[in-house]
Amino acid sequence: MDQKLQSYEALFRQLTPIFLLGVGLVALLGRWIPGADWVAATFGPNFVLGFCVFLLAGYVILLWGESLRLHAMMSAVLKELLEFKNRRAGDGQGSADGTKHVQRLDAARLLVPALSSSDAKVATMARRNLSLLSGKDFGADSAAWQAWIDAEAKRVNA
Repeated sequence: MDQKLQSYEALFRQLTPIFLLGVGLVALLGRWIPGADWVAATFGPNFVLGFCVFLLAGYVILLWGESLRLHAMMSAVLKELLEFKNRRAGDGQGSADGTKHVQRLDAARLLVPALSSSDAKVATMARRNLSLLSGKDFGADSAAWQAWIDAEAKRVNA
């Protein structure tokens, strides 16, 4: 399901310039489009321009939703970075091996949110790096990775 969503997002990004160019051309050249006289007589002289404004307003709403999604994702990453920084500040008392393991777990915690990135390269790199850190491969399943991190943290703290 996540890959399907990523493919829709990629298609949305690719078609955006074409859509905007088309709306702009229709708004600019609307009176020369075949059937423009019928549209003007039936719906009014400003219908085409009003319809273009409607399409652009809908597009702005889609962009607003995307910005909210990206804001939430970036906030999660920043929160993880702050938590990582705070944990690093308090890690001065551990052994060398234990500290390295804690650092690997911290790095894994930072990579888990990147698995759900709409950028396929980011998601692939996050998965590859998680596999290198853990020696395991749970695919793109964020919940499985988080469960592994939690289990390893309990094992280290025990």
